[in-house]
Amino acid sequence: MTTRRMCFVLGLLPIASLPACDEEDSSPASEEEVNADRLDEARQASEKYLAGPEVAEQDGFVASGPCESSDEGTMGIHVVNPDRLASPPDIANPPILVYLPEDDELRLVAIEYLQPIIQDGEAYACAARIPSSTTA
Repeated sequence: MTTRRMCFVLGLLPIASLPACDEEDSSPASEEEVNADRLDEARQASEKYLAGPEVAEQDGFVASGPCESSDEGTMGIHVVNPDRLASPPDIANPPILVYLPEDDELRLVAIEYLQPIIQDGEAYACAARIPSSTTA
């Protein structure tokens, strides 16, 4: 089993294309239109967090660790809302915000959605723990 972590752009796949309500144009929405609508919703949901992590803290987010950096790149500071992580993914309520230190400030650079895999009653979130059902 693997952990599923998606950046909002990659994780916004259409579930269904719904027909338009306009009688003159009854063609279903294209995949691009559905994805554009979802991307707009995600942007609107995260817009207030552009002001900085202080706003996120007011909404129950906590930093999950320091900014990880190497020669290969930077992970940024992941700020997590535990209540949102415990709920099914919802575009309007991102559970993970990623801030990157830049010019003595933290800049919001990504939002992520995570659906943990539940194994033996607990969240399975890393390869270091081998699920009991796969051990010999």
